[in-house]
Amino acid sequence: MLTKYAKVQRFLTKERWFPFAEPVLKDVFASLPEDKAAEIGRKHGKTTGFQNLVHAMTGGSSVGNIILFLKMVCDVSSINYTDIEDGRNRRFAIMHNINRQYSIFLANLISTAFENHGIWPKIVSDDRVVVFEFEH
Repeated sequence: MLTKYAKVQRFLTKERWFPFAEPVLKDVFASLPEDKAAEIGRKHGKTTGFQNLVHAMTGGSSVGNIILFLKMVCDVSSINYTDIEDGRNRRFAIMHNINRQYSIFLANLISTAFENHGIWPKIVSDDRVVVFEFEH
């Protein structure tokens, strides 16, 4: 666990990313209208910065690598996940304690990153959970 944390922290430092405490994220996202949270998520899901982060942390750029990256981030944060594969179907869920705007941001960030790889997931979200279902 500490090795994963150190690897994530080194890369985030190199790329000038800031880890924020949960109360800060709650306040920041609470101040955003839902459409702005969605817009920011879509914008950054398309960026090479996010793609480079996934590639650097996992060694590749695919939907599987995106999920691996998300698992790595969850493992060193207060965010939880479930990942269920059933044949060709996959269901990946993220559970957090932030707020609805954060769910909207994550849904748009991750679905846009998936779409860059030709996967259009079905998304269900609420204030604390975002679920992605897709065939792979």
